[in-house]
Amino acid sequence: MEESGGLLGSSEETFSVGDDGGMGEDDTDQSATPRHQRSCSHTFKTLVTIFSEYRGVLYGILSSCSIGLQYVTAKAITGTVPGHQIFAVRNVPLLLCVFFLSWGDSQSYSSVDMVCYLAYGFLNSTSVYLTYVALAYGHAGNVAALITNLPIPATLLAMCFLGESVTLFMYVMLVINSCGIILLSKPPFLFPNSDEGEKLIPLEASGEEGQDFIGSLIAIVGLALFAASTIFSRKLSYREHVDPMLLSTASGFLGTTIIVVISLAGGTWVAPTPGEWLLCVMVGCLSASANLFLVSGLKYEKVSLITVLMTLASPVAFLVELVAFDEVPDWISLLALFMMLGSSFGSLWR
Repeated sequence: MEESGGLLGSSEETFSVGDDGGMGEDDTDQSATPRHQRSCSHTFKTLVTIFSEYRGVLYGILSSCSIGLQYVTAKAITGTVPGHQIFAVRNVPLLLCVFFLSWGDSQSYSSVDMVCYLAYGFLNSTSVYLTYVALAYGHAGNVAALITNLPIPATLLAMCFLGESVTLFMYVMLVINSCGIILLSKPPFLFPNSDEGEKLIPLEASGEEGQDFIGSLIAIVGLALFAASTIFSRKLSYREHVDPMLLSTASGFLGTTIIVVISLAGGTWVAPTPGEWLLCVMVGCLSASANLFLVSGLKYEKVSLITVLMTLASPVAFLVELVAFDEVPDWISLLALFMMLGSSFGSLWR
């Protein structure tokens, strides 16, 4: 984890404690400056200090909120707009990040760094595309809970590729987490009546509730790709060559490549209404902000902490669905969410 002492140091250089316990640059300045101005200045500098120390955590929380809102927004239009078309609009804001690149720093990157950037872009964009496909089959809250269930898979991948240690406690959390995934997925052989009479076709085609199990399987594949992408981002952070803008650009570029392949393979396109266009643009902006917050958080904190914070996207999605669409999750989904969140936050105790 990188040190954030630059801002910490600058906030403590010129201050001393006055006779009245207040903070001031010296006695003359303290008497000449109104008390409320000194208080505001002290509060501001305190906030700067807190942000410097916990900015990685803040980025992680912002990323999870953006992801939860993104999934609910995408879910609202999956019935009329194909997933790959939503995905195409999502790539536009990420491609615009190319105008904010630090070209001077990029020239010093090695071939290994560029491979990591491209690998992150491919894995991240493919994961997002599969997420939009999964939303056509299941509820946004369920998909969000699965796709952001990163702590356990990311920790295991970090153990394999980054040499991070894994304790017996983590394996216990893995078992609990896996049970939560099974409950949330509702496989037909365990829940034979949950999808009775439903067809294995997307929601937009059936017009009915659809089968969450199919969407869950797609989301689990997306989860594996998402977890793998965080390893490459963290690897770049270890090498001190991580650039959030370049990571976002790589995701947008590889995502556009995927869209070209889908189009050549015969993917259908529709003409969205103005309202649907607005929602597509919102999805793109939320996806870009979530990606930037994610890679910025990984720059300052460990993979284990950031991935745990990202699981907060599922409660956000469930709450927004409840308020906006009056969709109440069943008790099995709530139990599964509790097990997944509990094991994810429990992983921090390792």
